[in-house]
Amino acid sequence: YNRGNLTRRCVDSIRKHAIWPYKIYLADNASDDRQTLDLLALWEQHDDIKVLRLDKNHGPSYARNRILELIGDDFPYVAMFDNDMAALPGWDQAALEAFSRGADLIQPKLLKADQETVDRGPNFENPCSTAANPAYIGRGSHRLSEEVIHESDVAIVGAGIFRKSMFDALGGYDEAVSEGEDYDLSFRAKAAGLSLKYIPQCELIHDHPFDLEYDNVRQGLLKKLRSHIVVWRKHKKAILSPRYLHWYAWLHKNEQSMYLQPDEPEITALAKLSRSLHFRWYQYRYGSNWPNEKLADRETERLAGKLGI
Repeated sequence: YNRGNLTRRCVDSIRKHAIWPYKIYLADNASDDRQTLDLLALWEQHDDIKVLRLDKNHGPSYARNRILELIGDDFPYVAMFDNDMAALPGWDQAALEAFSRGADLIQPKLLKADQETVDRGPNFENPCSTAANPAYIGRGSHRLSEEVIHESDVAIVGAGIFRKSMFDALGGYDEAVSEGEDYDLSFRAKAAGLSLKYIPQCELIHDHPFDLEYDNVRQGLLKKLRSHIVVWRKHKKAILSPRYLHWYAWLHKNEQSMYLQPDEPEITALAKLSRSLHFRWYQYRYGSNWPNEKLADRETERLAGKLGI
């Protein structure tokens, strides 16, 4: 969705560093800016890219499933890149070697744009049993630090590389989940007995610059709330903490966006003050982890009832 320059960086990096035969399947979530539309038209002329133009922004799960349908049986492995990612030398060779050793889902070492600092490395199940997000090891450390250079099992694979047969077996992504879709997929894969591996030699850049307009679309409030409800019902794992569940529910109820423009003309000073006070109250009143499954279930189902989900 928009962000043509980021997508071009991603495409160019794959072309530059891929060792093995590849094809790029590019799902466009209804971009509307001129630069991105011009790039899409250009890429449609290239043999190594297949562009899929969607009628509206359906979110990542829908787009990824349409990509999987296009791939069919043409390739045995799929690297699910977001447009804020870029390949680095040796990434595909390292992934293929891991598949040959029995991996089914591969978590790459994700680096920040400086290519030296770890954004995401290995992970393990969160000590808080109700939390969907894993506990990460070595975030912010150097890419060659001891804690991030060893292959290991992981609880979650996000922005990963997969056996195509895994998607066929699990049924692809849950299209009701537009945030935390990698968590849901990983939970299902683990329950099916598949192997989730962190492969440190497989390095990619993950550089997500904040863009207010883009992130208001990408992180729509109803998308967040619905994703939390669906993942909780399926796995008893919470995508949203208590404080953010209540905060996002308040924003949605009051028809406010996730992020405000700096000089938002339609929001009065009093409304901005109310918004700020509510945020601070939820931060003070509710914790960052659900204390028990019973409370998480009660609050999640109460919200689901209000939303009609």
